[in-house]
Amino acid sequence: MKVLYHALRTGILLVVAASLAPSCSGGHASPGSSVPRRDIEEHGHFTGTGTVRYIDLEGGFYGIIGDDGKKYLPIDLDQQYKTDGLKVRFRFKARRDVMTITMWGIPVEVLVIDKIE
Repeated sequence: MKVLYHALRTGILLVVAASLAPSCSGGHASPGSSVPRRDIEEHGHFTGTGTVRYIDLEGGFYGIIGDDGKKYLPIDLDQQYKTDGLKVRFRFKARRDVMTITMWGIPVEVLVIDKIE
């Protein structure tokens, strides 16, 4: 029974990890992005614009919905940017080594973030 439990848990983690991995198609990371897909694959960095949103799941947290429709879960979002509806320009690093209980968005480390006036 224990072996079945571990196999099931491993399978679920693999499915979640695969669903969070960004697409590896050619072109750019997102509309208006200046970071080629190759840079994302090699370094895990990407840029874009989006809107900070308060997500009322699992106790609540702040995420960023990119203008490209992708969901990003910043693991180190500074307090000054935790405002629902705030428009931002960002540079993130994908954190494939991080698992969260939220199961929402791609976990990212914020490298640069600025408010868009």
